[in-house]
Order: sequence, then C-alpha cells, then structure tokens
Amino acid sequence: MRLLKNYHADFNSLFSLLTPSLDVHSPGRVNLIGEHTDYNGGNVLPFAIAQGIQIRCARGDLPVSSSILAGKVAPAFIIASDLSPDVFVTTEQEMAQFVTSKKQTTKEDLPPEIQSNWVRFAAGALAIFAERVPLKLPQQVLGIYLKTTLPPGGGLSSSAAFCIGLLQSLNAHFGFPLPGGEVARMAMWVEHRFAGTKCGLMDQLAVEFSREGHFTKIDFLEFPEHGKYSLNLVKAHPVFEDYEIFVLNTGVTHSLANSEYNLRRSTCEDALALLNKKAGLQEKSLGAYARKAVFEKVFARTINQDADTFTPEFLAREFFAEQGDKALVLSKRATHAILENHRVERASKALQEGNIAILDKAMRDSHKSLNEWYEVSCEELNIACELVTSKGKQLAAEINLMQPAVVGSRMTGGGFGGSTVQLVHKSIAKALQACFEAPQNEYQKQTQKKCSVMRVSSPRDGFRIQVI
Repeated sequence: MRLLKNYHADFNSLFSLLTPSLDVHSPGRVNLIGEHTDYNGGNVLPFAIAQGIQIRCARGDLPVSSSILAGKVAPAFIIASDLSPDVFVTTEQEMAQFVTSKKQTTKEDLPPEIQSNWVRFAAGALAIFAERVPLKLPQQVLGIYLKTTLPPGGGLSSSAAFCIGLLQSLNAHFGFPLPGGEVARMAMWVEHRFAGTKCGLMDQLAVEFSREGHFTKIDFLEFPEHGKYSLNLVKAHPVFEDYEIFVLNTGVTHSLANSEYNLRRSTCEDALALLNKKAGLQEKSLGAYARKAVFEKVFARTINQDADTFTPEFLAREFFAEQGDKALVLSKRATHAILENHRVERASKALQEGNIAILDKAMRDSHKSLNEWYEVSCEELNIACELVTSKGKQLAAEINLMQPAVVGSRMTGGGFGGSTVQLVHKSIAKALQACFEAPQNEYQKQTQKKCSVMRVSSPRDGFRIQVI
C-alpha cells in the first residue's frame, strides 16, 4: 500500500476513465444530549444532519502503465479525498497479506507515512472489511472519491461518517449483505485500532439509522461487554416547530486520540469496578447505576427527586474514600456518567411532551457536568455557550419575543473543542447567526478564533446509497 503525495490530478484523469457505480451519502450527526455515555452503558439522543461525506465510486479496467498503478497488478483500490491532495493505493493481494500477517492489525502496522494521515481511516476500513469478507474484485480497479461538507474535528462525527460511508460502499460493491449494526461496529473498530480512539458506538449508529424528523434515542445497556443496545425514534412535540437547531463550530479542532478521551474511559472502568465491589453488585456499566431501582438501592436517593444532591463529593466520601487523592477524580467521572444518563431520559420525555423548561435545564446541566465533572469542555466552548444565550436574549428583547429565545446551550461531541448545540427560536435565528459571523464579533474578540454556524431545520435521514 502506498500514499502518493500530490496525485489528485492523476487520480482525476484515472477516475474519468472508470464507470460510475455508486453514489453514497453518509451524514454527520449532532448529539442533542448524552455525552460520553455510550461506552458507559447509558442513553444518548443524537440525530443526523444534511452535511456529511459524499462518496462516488467507479470501477473498470486500466492499464498497469497508469501513473497511479505504477506497475501494480489489478485488482486495485484507489482512494482520494478533498481533505488533501494525496491518494491512497493498494491492491487486493496487498490487503489480503496485510490482514493475514497478524491476528489483529492496528495503526502501528501501517507504513509510517500513512499512520498520521487521513488515509489511515481508509486503510483501516479496507483491512477490517477484508477480515470479515474476502476481497474478491474482478480484475479491475475500484476508484473511490470522498468529499466532505463536515469540518474535521468539529465534533460532528466526520470520522464515523467517513468510515460508515466507505464500509457501506465496499459492502455494496462486494454484494455481501452485512447488516447496518455490524457495519457500525466495524466502523467503531476502525476508530479503536487505526485512530487510537476508544469511542463508543453512538456516532456510527446515528449515521446508519437516523431518520427524517426524528431524534435517535439509543440505550447502550450492557455495552460494550455484551454489545446490547436498543434504538428508538423520538419525534418532538409541535411546540418545538417554532425552533431550529443551531450548531456553532468554535473553530477549535479536537484530536480525541491525542487528548484524554481514552483516559476518561479507563477511569470510568475503574470507578465501575470499585462501585460494584462496594455495593456487592456485578453491573456491567455505570449506566446501570442510573436505572431507578439500582440508583435508589445503592445510593439511598430518589433519582427523580434527589438527583441534584448526588454530587462527586458524596460519591467520594461514601464509596471511594479509600482511594485517597484519586477519590474525587473517580467520583467526578462516575457522577457525570450516571446523571447524564438520567438527563437524557428527562430530555427525551420533554421533547415528546413539549416541556421547553425541562429540556433547557437538562441540556444546560449536561454542559455544566461535562465542564466541571468530566472535564472535557474548553474555554472556547464555554464562551460560545454563554454568548449564544446572552445574544439570543438581547435579540428576543428587541422584538418582544414571549417564548424562550435559546433552549439548552451545551457542547456536543467528545469535547476538547468542536461545537455547541442549542435550540434557537426561528424568529431570531438568522440575526443570531449574523452576530457570530460578523467580522470581529464578540466570540472572535474573546477567543481569537473564527467560528461558523450551521442551522438545522429538522433532523435528517441517515446513511443513503444509490446504485448508478
């Protein structure tokens, strides 16, 4: 396998000689609420957006004298993207040898120039697909071009959209009907093994299964040990028709593999083991401790009435005291994971019943928890949330708007940068966008970062594929 530097012109010439076969749309997602709960066995409430990864696939015969093939024998895979001018090339034989050389391939098995490049996702998707399905192309070249309308590192799941789109393209080409749930898991493994991020399965399932006009509520009970999850579509009450979803990209890109994302997960696993030992239980996830019967039995509190008194200090004192200096950190992470699960339940119900106040509180409490207890927010995200709320109130006052202007401003995605999400009243949404996209706006003055706004009228469909 090779990474060809600055080969876009050659790729375009080659691609024009192939026969188009598939058009794929793999959307990004925004998570309304439920952050860092998927791998903790809790609830999430994402939805798909219009922006995403567009993939065009084409196949055909090419002479091996082609500048890109450079004497390599077909069948071959040639993958390019608008993310960079580089082109990834490998053959069916090379991929077969790659996946059989070790029991489980990882990023470290790739050539050094690929390990740190976007094409590690492409190589990883090919490798994991080849582990599951024999790569048996006709004696042809398969060309794949990926174009994104998602900001990389913006917290909108660009990598999950990329991996789902590529894996489903391979699925269609090889005529092997892998179900969507299995493809989602394969995309998650690409993240684990070829990006180094031990993410959960929320992004991939949201990309696969989201539907127009609905939020995608996923319950990750006993995930990941037993891999169980349930998925339900939630439709918002008509009162929310006066609102649109307002996503502000802070301009701070995140790299979850290079951040403390994986540390958060391992700390939660440690906290779960200690809770189980202290409580004499064998629960599979922290999310299980948010379920009413377990929560009230173990913590002697009523989850619907006394959740606000469940604090890291309480957990540290009552359950983790013997851990010394680690007690408060363990408690902060566990408290977030447990109560975030509860907040998703309240938000989902509020959406369906039209209770704006409860949804607003659940989302704002989520951001506070992510900032203070899970510690994955950043200064720019906090400033953005505050400014969207304050600017929204100012605009609402100017037109005597009687309804809440901004509902539930919070960070969305893994954190360490990325975007915020909130519901904004349609009467002020355009003006609010202009506030943040004006030259030298208040956000830019405070952060020295340029932000951008994406307005979503309603949730969109998930993954789509069209045979040409």
